[in-house]
Amino acid sequence: MKPTYTNDTKNHLPNFLTIIGIAGLLGLVVVPSTYFYHFQSGFSTAQADWSAFGDFVGGSLGPILSFFGLIAILLTLHFQAQQLKTSQTELALSREELTLTRKELAKSAVAQKCAADTAELQYQAIQKDNFEKTFFHLMSLYNDIVASLELISENKIVTRKKCFSEILRIMSFQIENRDCHRNHIIERYNTRYKEIESSLAHYHKTLYQILLFIETNAEGKNKKQYSNFIRSQLSTDEIHLLFFHGLSSYGSKKFKILIEKFEFFEHLPISSPNITCKMHLYKSIAYGQNEDCLAVRESFSQFYQSENPTQLKPEHQKILLGPIPSKLRKLIGAILICMRYEPIYSSEQIKKNSFYVRINNTPEETMTITVQGVVEQIICSG
Repeated sequence: MKPTYTNDTKNHLPNFLTIIGIAGLLGLVVVPSTYFYHFQSGFSTAQADWSAFGDFVGGSLGPILSFFGLIAILLTLHFQAQQLKTSQTELALSREELTLTRKELAKSAVAQKCAADTAELQYQAIQKDNFEKTFFHLMSLYNDIVASLELISENKIVTRKKCFSEILRIMSFQIENRDCHRNHIIERYNTRYKEIESSLAHYHKTLYQILLFIETNAEGKNKKQYSNFIRSQLSTDEIHLLFFHGLSSYGSKKFKILIEKFEFFEHLPISSPNITCKMHLYKSIAYGQNEDCLAVRESFSQFYQSENPTQLKPEHQKILLGPIPSKLRKLIGAILICMRYEPIYSSEQIKKNSFYVRINNTPEETMTITVQGVVEQIICSG
């Protein structure tokens, strides 16, 4: 067991030194007294007597005082050694306490981190719960709006999701007076939409707000999951109509960005009327993994950039390379690409119609050009 240095031990050193001092004083008294007592003589005036007295005192008292001095030194060294050991022990204890304190602090830090992590998980759970409550409330509102849709068409009342197919029909997106020029279909959508805006505006605004809510509040990895859920609620006619709405003046600034971001046309049927010649107006991300739509988009994109006929069937490439007026080249090329991808473009249907081409991109300066010569070549080519 290691010795410890206490306050009692510390007080022993002055006591021992006092005892040694008293013993030394006693020696100073006892030795002369012994001399006078033994020789029974008073103070002598003889030099020889004083010399003998000095030799006696020096020979007797000197060793005694030296012995006590040595004892005092040894005691001092002993107590200093004890004090040093005690200091070292206290230092070791302090280090041990410091180590324990550090361990406690480390445990406390771990506990605080666990508490913080738990609080963060609880916060995330609360945030997710609040988000989903709002999200499903918005979805419920969307379903209520769809359920309340009502449209009067040809003296008949059309309700719910049947309104979308009827709206597509009303907007005359059929082969009659069909036009694949860059902006004509969208302009017709803008014009027709004004007539039925009271029926559809609330629907589109709600759908936009739901997507915006997901973009703003959902975690990155969950955004696609929620947007896919919304997309799964839309009918083919809704998605078809949304395709044109995103390109129109009503949705091209903000709505189109969210449509592209959330890959809303990943399951868009390529056979949907009038969409093939507009697919290049959306970014490729809008079609997700829809390889058919991506192929059509790429074909139109490359053709409009370079008028490269390699995007066409071999028998149609020769037609486009023939003597076609430059103002008609893109129009005819678009028609031929549509014939490749969109089944409703048949040669006989094309033969029945004229196509509108815009001159100098000004609405006022339009003319109808009959492309019978080109149509005959298309029919002959198969």
